[in-house]
Amino acid sequence: MLTNLRIIILNQTDSSEEDREDVMELSTAYLEWEHKTLEQGQQNMIIQQINYRFSEIDSSLIQQVRRLTSEKLTELGRAIFNFSTVTDLQQWLESRLQPVERQ
Repeated sequence: MLTNLRIIILNQTDSSEEDREDVMELSTAYLEWEHKTLEQGQQNMIIQQINYRFSEIDSSLIQQVRRLTSEKLTELGRAIFNFSTVTDLQQWLESRLQPVERQ
């Protein structure tokens, strides 16, 4: 729908600059929403895999998984197959999460 709206507004000869800017802002907002939604889905899938492999895990580990970037989530998805214990998961997370720098 957003693509159709964009095409209509951008092709209208009487569309204003404000209309065009609104469409561009909507496009940007949609892309940000889509990225966040996909990332959350990836997080949820990884957490389900971890819970399946190790039963229910501590909520602090779940929060650490949620802090991972999309690239790190992909790495974790592969690494899970090599983990024997929750300790392996904890060590993996500790080695990849950078502490927040103090300012």
